[in-house]
Amino acid sequence: MEVPCTPRSAISVSALSTIRRRTSPAKVSPSRRFPRTDSMLTCIDSMTLVIVTFSTRLEPAVPMIDVYAATGTFPDTAQLATDLAAAVMAVEGVPDIPMFRKNTAAFVHDLPASALANVDGDSTYVRVQVLTNAGALDRDKQLALVRRLTDLVADAAGDATLSERTWVLLTEAPEGGWGLWGHAHTNDELVAAARAEIAKLQA
Repeated sequence: MEVPCTPRSAISVSALSTIRRRTSPAKVSPSRRFPRTDSMLTCIDSMTLVIVTFSTRLEPAVPMIDVYAATGTFPDTAQLATDLAAAVMAVEGVPDIPMFRKNTAAFVHDLPASALANVDGDSTYVRVQVLTNAGALDRDKQLALVRRLTDLVADAAGDATLSERTWVLLTEAPEGGWGLWGHAHTNDELVAAARAEIAKLQA
């Protein structure tokens, strides 16, 4: 029988430990013994993951995006900047609150074609650098973000082949190195500020 894996209510880690013990073959009486299927273990592990994600984690994220390209690459640089900022915020999955909307920004730098080149002298490349706080992007988010920003750059240029000539560099500010409102914030301070704003908006 399939066991639904979507938790209907909050459950403590200790309760999950109890579930694991009681579903262990060593703990179930012979008359009530049943196999521990992979789906059952997956379900329990999934519930554990959900609890950790929703009860203990609020990732601070106020990223900066810089795009460098030869002048004329993008017909509408303002729209590209807006689209890139929105994409980063969406991939990170942060709450849609003013703190994140107003402090997630992109800058498009137009350069003379003579100001950039690879070893072969080609200048038809784009560099996108994304700066986030430490630990903001796990591996899945890194992959999703690079793909999304690459596609946006090619779309904005009207050149599908540009996706093959776009570099996306993901970098992190050191702990305590995110300056906002005149203060060098730690991750904990950013989280506290976000929670305070959410509480204020919900009041």
